[in-house]
Amino acid sequence: MVMALAANELLPCEGNTVPDAVTDIDSLWLLFSDLPKPPTRRSPHVHLPTELVLAIFSFLPHGRASQSTFYACVLVSRQWYEAGIRHLYHSPYLTPRAFLSFVATVVPMSSKLSGRGDQLAGFVRRLDMSHLVHDGRRKSFTAKLLARMRGSLEEFVAPAAAFAWADSFLTTKLPKSLTNNPFRVNCFAALSKCASLRSLDLALISESISLSELFHALRALPQLQTLCFPRSSNYHRGLGVNCFTWPPSLRALTLAGGISDTFLLTANNVPPTLDTLTIEYCPFAKGSAVRNLLAKLAPQLTNLKISYHIPTLHYNALDRLLLICPYLHTLTIAVDYISSDFFHEDNAPNPSHPLYLLTLESSGSLGVDQKIGPNDIYIAVCEGGLSNLRQVRVSQRLGWTSNEMKTDVSDLVHLLKVKEGEDAESQQKYEESEELAMWKKARSRPRAPSSVKAGVWMFES
Repeated sequence: MVMALAANELLPCEGNTVPDAVTDIDSLWLLFSDLPKPPTRRSPHVHLPTELVLAIFSFLPHGRASQSTFYACVLVSRQWYEAGIRHLYHSPYLTPRAFLSFVATVVPMSSKLSGRGDQLAGFVRRLDMSHLVHDGRRKSFTAKLLARMRGSLEEFVAPAAAFAWADSFLTTKLPKSLTNNPFRVNCFAALSKCASLRSLDLALISESISLSELFHALRALPQLQTLCFPRSSNYHRGLGVNCFTWPPSLRALTLAGGISDTFLLTANNVPPTLDTLTIEYCPFAKGSAVRNLLAKLAPQLTNLKISYHIPTLHYNALDRLLLICPYLHTLTIAVDYISSDFFHEDNAPNPSHPLYLLTLESSGSLGVDQKIGPNDIYIAVCEGGLSNLRQVRVSQRLGWTSNEMKTDVSDLVHLLKVKEGEDAESQQKYEESEELAMWKKARSRPRAPSSVKAGVWMFES
């Protein structure tokens, strides 16, 4: 929801009431333009210090669930409006029905309201357009919104369509080096001006995106920490990743789309801050190139996810993954690319791998459900190859919920809980000894918090 009323349109505290109809979040946008002014009502006014009002707002989380609450709060009085309007606009939930109202509020056509629009746009920290459907006009709207929010936006989720090229009146305010036509402007041009951006999710974009244009925009985003490639990205063959410049503060990267072997083999300039990697929806990535990339990033990777949308990987392409990446704490992998040999002691570092959380996905293809069983993990934990493993999450497609598997799953759960108890006893002994400082120094990688319980969980793919 977005507050479409200006401050001078709000009534004093005694005259404001919140209509009972303001309960359906998806219909609130229509109420902004059609809702009559609430009837005045004389009642004692209780004034709270502004500091206390701000403290009240600090307890409310930002997001869809709290938007109706924020809207009701800003209607209380001018004081509450000034204190709560930035929270209302912090993370607006945009639906197709609400989008045009949001654009009209933040990017008004009238020059008299442009100052107010800039102020409201400056409150936006997260812009999620993933719920919007295709509309040709939204190409220009996306560029306009990014340009308006360039000074405050920290997180952006791109829409499925209407992101590539767009008509815009903001061409004169954007770098000419990013425009191929003086009357058309790429949304990446507006994106490159969002210098405070920390998270960029382009996964849903259905249009073909040039990675060269994407990296050109990333040059101007020094604070970017999370980046998700578009699944429809179009990679220029013959150009290695060394031709591109990565954001210096990047910590989490999702590779997807038309990533070629050349791109993966030449990834030598990835920033050392990167510790989380996801590889998915890469139809052209081969096993040798994927393993080469993982070997290069192994010293810094602690979280890794390899989804089952990589058709070129064969059935045991990643059996030696634990040897390639010896510092992983969490691993999500499709059983399509591993066999039972993945848990063999010869494929785990000596004395033990630090892996704490293992998630097994499955494509559901014929024969995949028979590849990995609870006993494979049980033996790996007992023999020491995965002695640090405490949490296992498994897709229901693997059939671990069947009656034949229940006993084996129960045995694995019992083993993990016994190991968790041993961890607690060992930690208590160290805390009571003089070796605590040496123990902390020796553990270069932090373990998962003790509040997280050991066990096995099933999830739907």
